[in-house]
Amino acid sequence: MKSCNTSNISSSTESTVVQTESRIYSQIPITKNVSQDITVTPSANKIVLKNKKKKIQSRYLVQCSNISDGSIDTDNLRTFLHNKLASKIGIGLNDNSLMLEAKGTKILVKCTVAFKKSSLKYFLKKFLKSKKLRRSISVNAHPNIKTAYILNIKNK
Repeated sequence: MKSCNTSNISSSTESTVVQTESRIYSQIPITKNVSQDITVTPSANKIVLKNKKKKIQSRYLVQCSNISDGSIDTDNLRTFLHNKLASKIGIGLNDNSLMLEAKGTKILVKCTVAFKKSSLKYFLKKFLKSKKLRRSISVNAHPNIKTAYILNIKNK
């Protein structure tokens, strides 16, 4: 008989815990912002919102320093790459998840959505072909940095 009483007591305490947790979860406001993470602490009955920062998944570098004749404008290359990569990844052109920075003869590509390095090489070759420079300039992998490309003048 004592075992029956303890089982009834334990089941009633479990149900109250479940009821209090369901009340807590019912009080959580529904937000449309995906960047917030909701954590609930049942002991304190508090709702805590934490802002998540978007992690950078892809980071690539393009160096045009070996081309000294000025045949490639890095600003034009940056805008071309931004338009093509945004359509490839499937994000809007005004979205902040794709950032391209042109610093002198280097272009730094940062993106929160992962994409392959080969797609960047494909778009570099496409840019060179559109400017009719594909025969004179090659796209090579950087010997020391795995996530970088170098634009070199081909030897004749």
